[in-house]
Amino acid sequence: MNEQPGVVWDPINLDLTYRSRRWFDKTFNCIIFKNGRFGLNAEHSWADAPIVSYIVEEALGYEFKYTCYGDDGKCQGSPQDRPLLPEKLKWEIPEEVCLFYFVCASFSWISVKDSMCFVDC
Repeated sequence: MNEQPGVVWDPINLDLTYRSRRWFDKTFNCIIFKNGRFGLNAEHSWADAPIVSYIVEEALGYEFKYTCYGDDGKCQGSPQDRPLLPEKLKWEIPEEVCLFYFVCASFSWISVKDSMCFVDC
């Protein structure tokens, strides 16, 4: 990123760049902030960039293409009486999978127990 004198980056822009503490290694991140703004960061090879931009364009344009907005820009239709209630997910994990998980976790712990790692948050 080129540093430009006199350009002040706001915290949201800084959080979406390499200056943040996020891990951007061949990943696609959609980061949504508390104020409703969002940003994307996609580490990519040269051929991946058009695909990611197309996905973002489709996501942003979908609402206007396929939903019902009147000429005044307001949503058409009637509001729901109440929002859907959250539902707790119930997982059925086979015993073999649980056993395999604990074996892998134990192996992982043995592998790294003599390593020193410090994470500053």
